[in-house]
Amino acid sequence: MNSSAAVNGTLNNTIPVKEVNDHSLPIPHTFLIIGNRGYGFWPKNSGWPESPGQVHNDFYHPWQEGRQYMVTPDQLAALLASINANLNDWYDVSNLFGYNCTGWADAMLANAGITGPQVFTGPAVENPWTH
Repeated sequence: MNSSAAVNGTLNNTIPVKEVNDHSLPIPHTFLIIGNRGYGFWPKNSGWPESPGQVHNDFYHPWQEGRQYMVTPDQLAALLASINANLNDWYDVSNLFGYNCTGWADAMLANAGITGPQVFTGPAVENPWTH
């Protein structure tokens, strides 16, 4: 392990990014964890399936399963820039005119060149991680 990897606790100068899912709720929730910060996209107007959205710090939000991506410093910078540029996107549970939490998380990863799971966009979309 090189010295910079030992300092960062990473392998080959990559940084872990997690995309996780809480399916204990009546409506599952997907969010990103980067270091000691969680990025979850929720409707600003609680209970509305379509509304302005906002990003919450979901670091302490429970989750049961997830995927980990090892990203380069450039991908991390692009991911954080994408998140900051999309803090108030339109929330749409169906992903047709905006994003639900899963669509938003996947779009942020894709904007940074990180290949995440494919999300179907259409009416009555279910969270793809629901069992």
